[in-house]
Amino acid sequence: MTLFTKLYDLIMQPADQLLLKDLRERLVGQADGRVLEVGSGTGLNFPYYVPGLQVTALEPDDGLRNKSLSRMLRADAAIRVVAGEAEMLPFETDSFDTVVCTLVLCTVESQEEAIREIKRVLKPEGTLLLLEHVLPEDRTRKEWFMRAAPAWEKMCGGCRLDRPTGRMLCSHGFRPVVMRTFAKGLFIEMTAKPVTKLSQETRGFTEEIR
Repeated sequence: MTLFTKLYDLIMQPADQLLLKDLRERLVGQADGRVLEVGSGTGLNFPYYVPGLQVTALEPDDGLRNKSLSRMLRADAAIRVVAGEAEMLPFETDSFDTVVCTLVLCTVESQEEAIREIKRVLKPEGTLLLLEHVLPEDRTRKEWFMRAAPAWEKMCGGCRLDRPTGRMLCSHGFRPVVMRTFAKGLFIEMTAKPVTKLSQETRGFTEEIR
């Protein structure tokens, strides 16, 4: 178990208390049907799933996955924690009604492949619920984040500061239904639907959030 894995909950605690806890609760509370959580970490989202919901929680890191088991047992939803990578999801196509993804696409090795896999396993009428930190839009902060990204990645378990995740989702087949930004644009909360062919509306949104 790496030092980052051991300290993950402690590192996340200030951000959760100040902002993320309420965002997690609101976002995860919308999940319904058959649910997949990609990158479930230590199970910080588990308390917010509604009672009786069937949730498959996928996490590649053994240490984080093991730490999530106590939250799994206390959850009101029926949660099954499994090992697996976001870039190669071990599930059939069109398997899930909802995919939950919080603070994960900043860390995956290939964001493009992870998004494609999420779209593949999500039913055509399904919903992606996303919470993510993103590359800032204003020039000064954007440049600072890009310079800091390599060192941050090494210290924080592969987390990248320089990913424009909202644009990537739109350019790889998701249509945002609701999007909110927080902390001066550093975080986005998005409810999105998969599309088979990018519409003009989606392309316009892609341009808007660059």
